[in-house]
Amino acid sequence: MTSAATSKPRILANAPTAPCGRARAKKKRDFFFQSACPRRFPAQRALLAARMRTPPRSNSSPLKAMTTLEHIASILDHHGISHTRLTPEMLLTGFATGRYRDANGRAGVPICVSVQEGGAYVRLEVPWAYKAPAGHPHQAAALQALLIAAGRSKMLRFCLDPEDGEVRASICLPLMDAELGARQFLRALTAIPDLLDGHDALIRAALETGRVEPPPADAAGLLDALQALAALAGGSSRPPAKPGPATFTVNGGAPRGGTLPPGIN
Repeated sequence: MTSAATSKPRILANAPTAPCGRARAKKKRDFFFQSACPRRFPAQRALLAARMRTPPRSNSSPLKAMTTLEHIASILDHHGISHTRLTPEMLLTGFATGRYRDANGRAGVPICVSVQEGGAYVRLEVPWAYKAPAGHPHQAAALQALLIAAGRSKMLRFCLDPEDGEVRASICLPLMDAELGARQFLRALTAIPDLLDGHDALIRAALETGRVEPPPADAAGLLDALQALAALAGGSSRPPAKPGPATFTVNGGAPRGGTLPPGIN
């Protein structure tokens, strides 16, 4: 027998041997997916579907959606963030931005907030964040840049309307029977302008020149560190609300009046 001092650790044939950081996590994930993980997917999905169909027991609390648009409006009011009601199911707010410009060339991002499925989901969406119609000469490069930006973000995702080329940026918060927390909502709300500022150079260059040159992975993680520092400091560095009359047009429709979103003008 070999002693503990001279024994060597066992190494799997396909085990990942990558350097530390993002590359190591990716190799470990890929190794897991290629081995035992896929065999468990069908059974897990069937079990979860059966549990979702099963009605709650009599001694357990039934599923109850508690989040409403009024609850979200109260969070915004409490933190001094101005907003306006667009429809009974949607309100509009916004923040100033540093690099990003909206569809009208303003240094700000309008954010539409809606409650869906009776309070089970809260959706934060930026209409016309970018425009990449079917005839755009650099649409393929723009879509590649959007995928890179979404992959390097914790929550932000993009969707393309093939009819008019509208690119929407959104964050969806699944709540089910839980109530939306103020910190949870404000984290998602302030993440949108921060993430658009951080990825705008990549996306804009792809739209204008067709070149996709993502920054290094370490630079992509710098934005997460800055957001964490802002959270520890007790809030965001966004400018305060600036109340006043304003109009805002969504998807080319009629202008809707209301309170000026924070820092838009």
